[in-house]
Amino acid sequence: MTEGESAVQNSIASQIGQILEARRARVPRVERQLEQLRAVDRHIAQLETALDEFVAVEGVPGDVKSEVSTFRNASHRAAVARSVEVLQAVKGRMSRDAVNIGVSGQARVGKSSLLQGISGLGESQVPTGSGVPVTAVRSRIVHSAHERAVVKLRTYETFAQQVIAPLHHALERGPAPGTLEDFRRQKYPTEGEVSKNVELTGRLRAIHRALPSYEALLTGETRMVALADLRPYVAYPTNEEQNDPACRRVYLAVEDVRIECPFPRLDAERIALVDLPGLGEASPSAEDHHVQGLKHEVDLVLVVKRPVQGLAFWGDKDVKALNLLDKARGAIKVRGDFVLLVVNAAPHDAPELVRSLRDDIRRQVNEGIDDRHFTVLHGDACSPDDLRGKILGPALEHLARRLGAMDDNVFDDAMVLSRNLAAALERAHADLKRALDQVPRISGPEDEVFNRANALREDLAVTLHEVVQDLWSTARESSVDSAFVGCVERVYQDILAWIEGGFGRGQEKWCSEAYRSMRSNKTVAKFAVDELNHIRVEISRRFCEIDVFFDAEVQRLQEAVGRCFLSSGLGGLLGDKQGREALEALKSTLAEVPGGCDGLLGAVDDLLRLEIRYRAQLHPRVRRALDQLTYQAEDPVTHGPSAQLLVPVTDAGAELLYRRVCELAEQGAYEVQKALLGEAVIHRAILHASAEQFDDSVCRSRTSDDELRRFARAYCHEIWPEVFRDIDLHSARSAKIRRELNGLAEGVKLLRSGGAA
Repeated sequence: MTEGESAVQNSIASQIGQILEARRARVPRVERQLEQLRAVDRHIAQLETALDEFVAVEGVPGDVKSEVSTFRNASHRAAVARSVEVLQAVKGRMSRDAVNIGVSGQARVGKSSLLQGISGLGESQVPTGSGVPVTAVRSRIVHSAHERAVVKLRTYETFAQQVIAPLHHALERGPAPGTLEDFRRQKYPTEGEVSKNVELTGRLRAIHRALPSYEALLTGETRMVALADLRPYVAYPTNEEQNDPACRRVYLAVEDVRIECPFPRLDAERIALVDLPGLGEASPSAEDHHVQGLKHEVDLVLVVKRPVQGLAFWGDKDVKALNLLDKARGAIKVRGDFVLLVVNAAPHDAPELVRSLRDDIRRQVNEGIDDRHFTVLHGDACSPDDLRGKILGPALEHLARRLGAMDDNVFDDAMVLSRNLAAALERAHADLKRALDQVPRISGPEDEVFNRANALREDLAVTLHEVVQDLWSTARESSVDSAFVGCVERVYQDILAWIEGGFGRGQEKWCSEAYRSMRSNKTVAKFAVDELNHIRVEISRRFCEIDVFFDAEVQRLQEAVGRCFLSSGLGGLLGDKQGREALEALKSTLAEVPGGCDGLLGAVDDLLRLEIRYRAQLHPRVRRALDQLTYQAEDPVTHGPSAQLLVPVTDAGAELLYRRVCELAEQGAYEVQKALLGEAVIHRAILHASAEQFDDSVCRSRTSDDELRRFARAYCHEIWPEVFRDIDLHSARSAKIRRELNGLAEGVKLLRSGGAA
């Protein structure tokens, strides 16, 4: 390889590496979207169960039943499953650590020779042939330091589905035999009995006759096979072997093969080859299996043609092959992005056949203009130079240019499918909700609901007041909050360790950098300014770790408030949820109350969104403690700490500067610690104020009584089931449906975001 060729190859490898990195960056978004789809599926399943229970009761209006039936018959879960399947394929594509190049072509065109030339494999792994088709199983060939083959075997079920069922269908013989024994006992026409489709009947008869040679392998397991022993697993028997009535057909038990070996002729660590059975073969199962494999596993397909007698033209099988590849490219918009044509012409091939094939491809495929729709590569697959410079090299250049666009097409199509699904579910949700809104929520005794709502308010007032009082007492205590002090002290000690460790670089490196800067800039100021800024920011950042303590304090408040609602008798409504989860469930139920509970809903939402943050509440109060870490460049002699940093521009001066900066940093950290400990009660005050506001909003606001009554009316069946078990069963079931509808609406909303973080 010349120096120029090496540079080009390195550039292409770099571009492909960048594309693979960009792919992996999309995986988290795809995973989030998959999780949203699964959540939506769970909501739909639960909603369908609730709907079935609802319409089974007498008295449900006919138009409501009709709308429920429409929702149930819309196959929403099947649509979700299709979207999940597509996104799983996208995830697999984006997770690969190599680009996969598929190689396909009819028998005798040199496909196997091309694969051998790139991979260095021989006849036992990628067999060639001059007569009957050779490749029987799709194989993936991966550059690796190992030399081995990983063979995935079929079960009888997958064998029957992928091999026997398509042949039975084509021959109108009904379904495939259900078990291996049924297949063994199956009677197929003999040679003299065949009246139509002799080729497929003969294929089926040969598969049946060879059963003893492969039935023991139909285990579904994965096994390692030495490369020297691989041929029967991937190739059809030779012509001579097929003349033997006892011909073995081990390949029929094989679903997939992964071959690992070092590629000898190029740096191809991120390239994998896929050896594909030829398109247009007689087996009706081969085409579908081929297309599915291409769609999910292959980034580019090289379709090999050979200018030999009987094949030096673009024929019906080639047209059929391109049509199948159109299906395989799926969402990829440009046909020529996914497929390149390779004219495999050897020096000894007849020139007139070479011209004939090239001209026919130009006319039939590219409308008389070279490479108009499909790029055509020309070279000898048996020549290492042609293989590298005329076939593989241009193919890799094409991938470097176009693979990113193809990935965009696939990714965008999957996201559009999810968004369309979300839109359809939103419409179905709206229609169903409108129908259910016609059903009265409750027709039971209002007095009982009224009395129990008042009792609920009183119970909440007592328990919430206890929470507020505890927080009030804590906020006014003069004693030190040992947990807060401990948290601040841990951060302070961590900062001291960072300072003592040379600010993350070590003393020697720090002094070396300081001396170089001082020599280069002829002053200490430049380095000192940058270093003090860095230290100031880092100290502030590290003290943000006390947010973990604040989060725990907020969580304890939320748990205490959640227990108040559970102890007041809402366990039947909120289930076994605790703390924040109980408040989230309460928020969802309040949002569905007819007539609204805006005040209560706002109070719960405010408590759920409560945060105490160092940067927001404490940093402004302690900011002055860091001022001594600001370098005064105008007149450092008269401006405080900066005067300490005036050192000679020498090695000794750099060490002196290091000691003085350490002293300033330690002093700054100490002052911040001291200032924080002086504010040790501020979080207690915030928690008390938040709890007191929540208590007032729930128990003493102008609207709280009416809202609690509406809430009690809507969910009396869940809150007091023993009292309202027989009151308005329709309303109770309707409330259950509404909760599931609310969950579905939230899930669809997240689904619309397309997996965004």
